[in-house]
Amino acid sequence: MVTIAQLKSGDLLAWFIDRNEWVKIYRYISSRLPGLNFEKDQEAADLLSSILLKTSKGMEAEYLFEKIAGREVTVVVGCGKNAYLELEYVKAHYHRRELLLVAADGAAGILLDAGLVPDVVATDLDAELRSLVESSSKGSILVVHAHGDNIDRLDYITAFKGPLIGSTQVEPRPLVYNFGGFTDGDRALFLLYCAGYRRAILVGFDFEKPHSCPGKVAGNPAIKSVKLGIARMLISLLRDKGMEVLTLGEVIGGPRH
Repeated sequence: MVTIAQLKSGDLLAWFIDRNEWVKIYRYISSRLPGLNFEKDQEAADLLSSILLKTSKGMEAEYLFEKIAGREVTVVVGCGKNAYLELEYVKAHYHRRELLLVAADGAAGILLDAGLVPDVVATDLDAELRSLVESSSKGSILVVHAHGDNIDRLDYITAFKGPLIGSTQVEPRPLVYNFGGFTDGDRALFLLYCAGYRRAILVGFDFEKPHSCPGKVAGNPAIKSVKLGIARMLISLLRDKGMEVLTLGEVIGGPRH
């Protein structure tokens, strides 16, 4: 994996996950999702890189890691039906200054509704644009993921006022990094792992009964089920690497999902 020292030496084409390991994972994902297209994913990464290089808002990964370092409690927020209730628990039991809040795409809107601004939003631009624009204007770092199905949405980033980091699931490009991860939720966890965190709490995640984010049209249930399975596999991989990933229920004494 790439180190901060390598980043400081100017290595912008960064694999944060072992390349050979990820190629095997990508091939497995392709076997489960035949519509996945390496060439289109690469086209998207190339386009995102070109956009980020033309704006002062495009940042290197080092910027992200320095901004989010040193928090005591890391929380990744999804769009599960209990997200609002679980966020109330988080607000009641933790001081905001000790929290690192990472929103998985449309969960940015849920955090904003709860009176919380996410520190980071991991997004493939599939969420309601309003919540992404508002989060960015209030200081959130948006980690924008490029893939073959969102090429036509990548220009949306010109509407964002705050700092932007690019991510990809294929070969990295300048300012577009491969951190690992596939869905917004598990990719958020990989970001934390790459930043040096080894513990994260999941809020608003339900792998048994998934719930669509506000403003998002529900997709094909069969494909969604496959993607959830992939997310669980990738989270299991992070656990094997030594990262403790807990649901809020586990933190307060419930069963693991």
